[in-house]
Amino acid sequence: MNDPNPDFDLFLSYNRLDRKLVEPLAEALRGQGLRVFKDDWYLRPGEPWPAALERNLAASRAVAVAVGRNGLGPWQQREAAAALDRQIQMAKVEQVLPVIPVLLDQGSDRQAGLAFLLQNTWVDAVRNGPLRVVLTLRADYWGEVLNDEPLAARLPDPAILHLRALDRAALEMVVRRPAEITRLGVPDALVEVLLDDAAGQPGDLPLLEFTLQQLWAEGAGDGGSLTLDAFRAMGGLEKSIVTRAESVYASLEPAEREAVPGVFAALVQVGEARTDLRRRARLGELGAAGQAVARRLADERLLVTSRDWTNGDEPGGGGP
Repeated sequence: MNDPNPDFDLFLSYNRLDRKLVEPLAEALRGQGLRVFKDDWYLRPGEPWPAALERNLAASRAVAVAVGRNGLGPWQQREAAAALDRQIQMAKVEQVLPVIPVLLDQGSDRQAGLAFLLQNTWVDAVRNGPLRVVLTLRADYWGEVLNDEPLAARLPDPAILHLRALDRAALEMVVRRPAEITRLGVPDALVEVLLDDAAGQPGDLPLLEFTLQQLWAEGAGDGGSLTLDAFRAMGGLEKSIVTRAESVYASLEPAEREAVPGVFAALVQVGEARTDLRRRARLGELGAAGQAVARRLADERLLVTSRDWTNGDEPGGGGP
């Protein structure tokens, strides 16, 4: 199985003590048409295997770290560390290397050395039966999947579940249930107006969430109730976020105002042969003024941020 130009879909890292569990997993993956690097399938006797492992890991599109009751083996720890380091380096140039822990036994997730690995999405292969992988995808990237023929061919219709926008009854639950739990009054007239404004509105759930948060801030000091007057004063569902954004923008320092266009430009991926898409931008891309703006907008719930636990960076996200 030697190949002078290896190019693998998956690098399989494992503890040799778990060989009997890993072998059928590797065969099943290969049976699905994946090109899997497993050391004893490709390494030749007498070959300097540390360098060969590093070379083949670099030639792989993803890394699976199989973990059983024996924990991570000594060389497997080095492979996992190298994979996580490569994942970080690739992220810096806007590329992705999936590093996927695969749990082989009950309690595998409690083995020492997994704290950083389990920050990645993991697969539980303990149960009997075929390996199952759940993919989640934003709707605006669905065209990319359809254009990838090998991937699209592996997604039969029964396996696809489309999460559609919430209907009126579900949106009413979004409004009423949290208020009921916290014993906050919500007049029926306000609920009806909120639902009417949200009907057919793109991004209705984030807009509704933002507006309810603003109404909560108003109602907390008004006898514990949300009011229709407060809703109308903020301009309704569509204008509530605009009103708040304009207020925040007016409070920024001049240098911060100049940085605002650059912050939002960084959150768009311009497509040449496709529609423009949202993208994540790392705070380091934005400069000092841009970072200050991003944090202020996040504090005001006008921008979403999250921490990348693989390297500690804090990327920005889209608005509500």
